Amino acid sequence: MTDKDRVIELIDDKSENALCDFKRNYYHEAKKYDLIKDMVAFANCTFPNDKYIIFNIDNETRTFSDMTEKDIPDISEINSLLREYCEPTLNIEINNFTLKGQFVAYIKVLSSNLDRPYMIKKDFSRSGTTWLRQGQIFIRRNADNFQANRRDLDEIYDSREKCSISIFKDIIIVQPLTINKDSHLVYRLRFAVKNASRLNFLIERIEIRLSTKSHSIAFSGRYIDDEPTDMPLQMNEIERVPFSISPYNSLQKTVFFEVSASCTEQLQNCVEDGDVFSTTISIFGIDGSHIVSEAVECSLRYL
Repeated sequence: MTDKDRVIELIDDKSENALCDFKRNYYHEAKKYDLIKDMVAFANCTFPNDKYIIFNIDNETRTFSDMTEKDIPDISEINSLLREYCEPTLNIEINNFTLKGQFVAYIKVLSSNLDRPYMIKKDFSRSGTTWLRQGQIFIRRNADNFQANRRDLDEIYDSREKCSISIFKDIIIVQPLTINKDSHLVYRLRFAVKNASRLNFLIERIEIRLSTKSHSIAFSGRYIDDEPTDMPLQMNEIERVPFSISPYNSLQKTVFFEVSASCTEQLQNCVEDGDVFSTTISIFGIDGSHIVSEAVECSLRYL
């Protein structure tokens, strides 16, 4: 689903929640502190989704207002304000489109903002009044922003990345295998993964990168399973069924990946030249997290 489709879906739903907010107008110049507070609160929301602030939609009637594109600042202006008053750095996107002949704009607070908690970096004062204070942490609950309490902070820290991955064996096995009734020339690599959080960690993509002094090639892992024993193999593709690691659990698994004919020849030439491959594994969670292993020198073994 595109951002435009998602924003239209939220408008049609007509409900503010922890993932979206409607605003009739853009933030008034004298109330930029509200923009800062909203960005921090949405970034601290632990739901693994992008969050949207949607403009030119009346907050109560959900009807269109009279904003135009000139009312929305350039993203560099917003980023400059956030860099000055928020820490750590948080990532946003801004865009607009036309819906039923009406202007719609939105700020997207990316789900990849995982370095929580986000907080106020320094006091924000205007006309003798301090509107934001250094160290304040805001959280989004339902359709409102609140200053975080102890329970909110516990939830934030529990949601932070606590997963690690490492290469378990320094040998990449290459052999023909029959998987789901299809024959493949498959590369497989053993790895260990640890989930030290109280939440399930779902892997939706895994990448293996092989590097030599002159080349670096990345391959997408197709399956995660145990070492093959019985043939033929029955496995679920990661893209269709994310791989789950339960809370406080450690696993040793094998990632299976395929290589094109041209890359196979290139790798074989590297082996003949005596090259050793500096190898890393990257896992990508459905919450937008990205974890990379330490590089390990691996050799290829053909069976």
